[in-house]
Amino acid sequence: MAVPVGLGSFSGLTSVFDAANQDKRDFPMPMVGGRREEMTTVTFPETIKIAALPKPVTLDTPFGHYESSYKMDGSTLTVMRALEMRLDGPTVAAEDYPVWRAMGMAIARDVKAQILYQ
Repeated sequence: MAVPVGLGSFSGLTSVFDAANQDKRDFPMPMVGGRREEMTTVTFPETIKIAALPKPVTLDTPFGHYESSYKMDGSTLTVMRALEMRLDGPTVAAEDYPVWRAMGMAIARDVKAQILYQ
């Protein structure tokens, strides 16, 4: 089962990297910095046993910091995700795009993490 993604919005955590779908860019890309946090809580029926949770992720790049955690308390799963984008200006330069894209792809892998249950 995939961890449900937050509500999603233009300023949401997952929307930051929507433009990371190209291998390279020829021009600077507009980008907004700042901090975004999401907390998702899922309560499972008592008959469901969680076999494995995703591993927490910590990622530091020249563009910012991302971290996630997955914690069970009884039958309730709490997922915390935080992204802080630190930019020098309102754009990501075309030559910096590959590093920015790699950050986005690492975060996308975490956001698509799976929970194993029985």
